[in-house]
Amino acid sequence: MGSVMISCPVTGTPIPTGIETDQSSLDLTPPFKSRIKCPACGGEHVWSKSDIWICEPEPLANPHAA
Repeated sequence: MGSVMISCPVTGTPIPTGIETDQSSLDLTPPFKSRIKCPACGGEHVWSKSDIWICEPEPLANPHAA
């Protein structure tokens, strides 16, 4: 699972939408539009499925790896 992200159209800053999903579930989602209050610029942005990407968490380091 990863965080669904958009870019602030004003600053270009990546913004988490607060949605967690995986790519296969996202692929099954119909087109949509939503709004978000942007922490980067303070504005409100309309975003759609075509604007997003999934930011996967970094894998944890294996403490047993040589």
